[in-house]
Amino acid sequence: MGKIVDLDDYRQKAVEERIFGAWRKRFGETCTMESRLGDLSDHTIHVLAQPETSSISAFYEVIMGALDLGEVENFSALDRDIQMRVVD
Repeated sequence: MGKIVDLDDYRQKAVEERIFGAWRKRFGETCTMESRLGDLSDHTIHVLAQPETSSISAFYEVIMGALDLGEVENFSALDRDIQMRVVD
């Protein structure tokens, strides 16, 4: 007998991976759609609070993932209007 797959659960996990997959690699902690600021480690919050390129890239990773725009390395190849949407 085949395995029954909950499509809503599958879609949710796929979206979470697209949005937070890079953060899982970068910070080594699990983020989900239900994660809140208080769920992040002190280290992650510290990195995100720094006014540096690495923190900006981390924010862009999540934003670009949520907008399904690919990886942050492709930011400069995006159309200027889309870049502004990410920045805003």
